[in-house]
Amino acid sequence: MHSRSSLNKFTQKVQKQFENAGFSESNNLIKQYKEVYRFDEFPSFLKTFLSKCGSIVVLDIKSFESDVINKLTISPEYAFFEYEKYPDEDYDYYEKIIGKKIFPFGSFDPDGYRIACDSEGKIYMLGDYIFRISDNFVQGIEILITYDWSNGFYQLDEDTRNWIKNKRWDD
Repeated sequence: MHSRSSLNKFTQKVQKQFENAGFSESNNLIKQYKEVYRFDEFPSFLKTFLSKCGSIVVLDIKSFESDVINKLTISPEYAFFEYEKYPDEDYDYYEKIIGKKIFPFGSFDPDGYRIACDSEGKIYMLGDYIFRISDNFVQGIEILITYDWSNGFYQLDEDTRNWIKNKRWDD
């Protein structure tokens, strides 16, 4: 992959997973997002990422044996905010509880969490619980693809609105 690639901030093994999923430098997928509610408010780094990777399914590359294959699905269908149109995707609730605008763009399965970021690039997993998995966009994508949680993560205590380091849903 040449050095001008839009994926060059990712490690080589993660770049390879994106390529296996259909990434191409010639992709121009941004047109698929023209109907996405509030897309004009998405941060420029996310628009750039979605223009090349905005309609692919990237499989994980865990460093350990597992029967479970995690998938990061990046798709316009996960980039909606409107509760009236998509009642199962209540991003307004998440924005209120997190306290800032978020920009959903993917799904992480089989756990069923929606993936979003804020304008600073922090990556969130949204579902039964709210997790902030990184304070950096590239690092957050790397964590999802490699399933490497060694740097820790935060779970939001929805009552106190405090982020608790390394709290797990089963604690």
